[in-house]
Amino acid sequence: ISQLQPIAEVWRNGTTLLMGGAAAAAAGQTYAANSAVNFATASASAIALHAQGSFIVGGTRLRPGLELVDLNVEPHLIDNNRFGRLFSLAFNEKDVQTLGLPENTAVRFTAEGAFVQGENAAFVLDLSDALLGVGVNNAFVVANALLDTFAANERIQAVGT
Repeated sequence: ISQLQPIAEVWRNGTTLLMGGAAAAAAGQTYAANSAVNFATASASAIALHAQGSFIVGGTRLRPGLELVDLNVEPHLIDNNRFGRLFSLAFNEKDVQTLGLPENTAVRFTAEGAFVQGENAAFVLDLSDALLGVGVNNAFVVANALLDTFAANERIQAVGT
């Protein structure tokens, strides 16, 4: 993340940024630092273990992000089966909403708000009002989570605002 600090400073001085992949994840408050699984070469069982392990307490290594946006970001959500990482980010920081971005999808942040762009919908996971616990298998237990989807060209906006 230290190599991205100069980019963060440029952004703080008003320069527009386009960040994708790991850089998009690093833009948030916290990011998942686990190594990615190569879906083209990994076995089905390795892929399943990687995805399932993210739902276990401590199964996802979390690191401080650049804090450019007041949320957490998980890119490649669907194409790399990263819903566990999405939930891990949200579970460990329940007051910070987590944005999940599928492939070929972006969010444009402007003074007027945040807008989804691209081919797919963006997801926002909010656990701020959820009841959280840990099961006997050390897996996340979540009640009353809010997972919202926002289509391309739609403004990301909380209900009631």
